Amino acid sequence: MQAGTLVEHAVWGRGKVLELRSPNAQAYFPSLEPAAGGPVRLVQLAMLTPSKVQSDPAFDGIPETLSRSKPGARARRPPKRPENDLARALDWFAEEYPGRFADPRLVADEITGKRKAHELFVDRLGGDAGRALLASGNLAEVATLLDALYHSTNIPSRFEVMATHDGLKSPDAAGRVLEGLLAFLDAPAPRTFAGLTDAVGALPAPAKGSRVLTWPTVTILPFLADPVRFIVTKPEIMKQAAGRMAIDLLYSSAVTWDTYHRVLDMSHRLLELLRPLGAVDFVDTQSFIWVTRRLP
Repeated sequence: MQAGTLVEHAVWGRGKVLELRSPNAQAYFPSLEPAAGGPVRLVQLAMLTPSKVQSDPAFDGIPETLSRSKPGARARRPPKRPENDLARALDWFAEEYPGRFADPRLVADEITGKRKAHELFVDRLGGDAGRALLASGNLAEVATLLDALYHSTNIPSRFEVMATHDGLKSPDAAGRVLEGLLAFLDAPAPRTFAGLTDAVGALPAPAKGSRVLTWPTVTILPFLADPVRFIVTKPEIMKQAAGRMAIDLLYSSAVTWDTYHRVLDMSHRLLELLRPLGAVDFVDTQSFIWVTRRLP
């Protein structure tokens, strides 16, 4: 590989090598033109493969070395990227997990547990099973299953899990949560999201302790029910992900549809960027957001 080579990046697509700085290359990627940090990036050579196409008019005006206004002038360096830039997170993820979303460590640490929790929902409450359980009047079983879902991952904090555990001691309140969840899954909209939020907020909570109504306690249920359509929201890491993508979530500490709808839109956009690395749904997207929350 040398300056002037057209290359392919798993996420950024086709680019052109401007300068080799082993083990890295400085390269131009048109897909990053509007992104923070601009289209010129320093990227590991291991992340690049020579393109099968070595003649592309889109790159004809791009110099093979960084432009120098005068002979002997120092090469212009690209602007420094923000500390939490998405491109940096993607680079770090690919280096930290060489197998990408099939990496054994990522699968064991993050993905398997969430998929098992989704399977629990499908097996016990999916299809017509949830409504059949409600119709049977066996609300104690509903409470047990919802409690198991809240305990099934490390996504809600232990204080949130304790609060929902206490609240689900009321079978009637548990039944209302499941009714709200199934209505939202059938027809995601402001009204049904508000219904689910209100049902979770109505869970009896101890006089002292954590709030039962939080972003994770509401959104973990649709996420585990259908991670193709819904993602769980932990506010701080979602705001970090939105900052990397220059997206305004209109964040509110109150659980609102306006914010959640924007979280879903952002998550769909991020998933498309992650698909070349093997991501298939929001289990993968959420796992990426989580593991990249504290870049070294």
